[in-house]
Amino acid sequence: GNLIDFQAVHILNAYRKEREPKLDLRRLAAIFSAVGLDERLIAANILMRSQWFSGLEWEGEARWPFFAEHLYILQEVFELQIQRDVLARYWRGDMRRNAFAILSAFPQVPEQFVPMLWELALGVNKSERYEAQACLNTYPDKEPRIIAALFDGKKDVRAAAAEWLGKLGSTEAIPMLQKAFKKERYEETKGIMIHAMEQLGVPIEQFVDHEQLLKEAQKGLKKGIPAKLQWFPFERLPVVHWQQDSTQVEPDILQWFVVQAFKMKNPDPSPLLRLYCSYFHQDEREAFGKYVLQSWIAEDTKPKYTRDEASDLADRDVQQMKGYV
Repeated sequence: GNLIDFQAVHILNAYRKEREPKLDLRRLAAIFSAVGLDERLIAANILMRSQWFSGLEWEGEARWPFFAEHLYILQEVFELQIQRDVLARYWRGDMRRNAFAILSAFPQVPEQFVPMLWELALGVNKSERYEAQACLNTYPDKEPRIIAALFDGKKDVRAAAAEWLGKLGSTEAIPMLQKAFKKERYEETKGIMIHAMEQLGVPIEQFVDHEQLLKEAQKGLKKGIPAKLQWFPFERLPVVHWQQDSTQVEPDILQWFVVQAFKMKNPDPSPLLRLYCSYFHQDEREAFGKYVLQSWIAEDTKPKYTRDEASDLADRDVQQMKGYV
């Protein structure tokens, strides 16, 4: 079979917990070879671990040396062709996740995996992006390469690079982050850059520019309200004032915040939106948020049909069902 018997797995896990020195995978593989068992069974039971299958509970130092001697197995996982194999299609996600965890435990990631990991670490797939970044934590001199990605032609790459630098605490990246922020055209990416700089200790108040915000809002609104947002009652948006001088926040700005959030397709406010709203009067900020939320709930729960239309449709369906009887 492809897996070690469930009872045998339970016995091996219990044995490792209770005995010293701890049994590692290399020693287990030697035992398997001695009794004529395929040591690939060990790899399968590690790589297929999931919420449905516990497998061998070997972690970190107990398993990476075994896989260092069997790198081809990890290579096969990342090259798995799911369209040809039903079993591979079912296990592929868990196997890739476990393979990433194994690679992240290596003192230094094997060179043959580096190109793939860099592509994923700055890619669109967020779950695998973070896993690939964890694998590259020990990669030497990675910061210059990440900083260079702040000026990549793809906004997703720029955003991933900024977020990664913030998590790494790379204070040497601050000047280039500031430069990249000034050149950035996409609000969501700008928000991620601001959040990264905040993590690195940069006072983010310097990025609050009311006049520039109004220009951006007016420029964005010139493109029109997206068709799927035409229903929103912009005309009844509450009045909001800036804390600093109690001047009114221009309605175009509030309207642009709603349009921008809709375009980002993310219910979580961006760091930049959080920053600007933090400068509103608190009670008015809460009123603004409540109005947007209630408007969205009202639209989402609005009946598709009137009472009379629903009654007519129900009568029609009843007549159709009678026709089948």
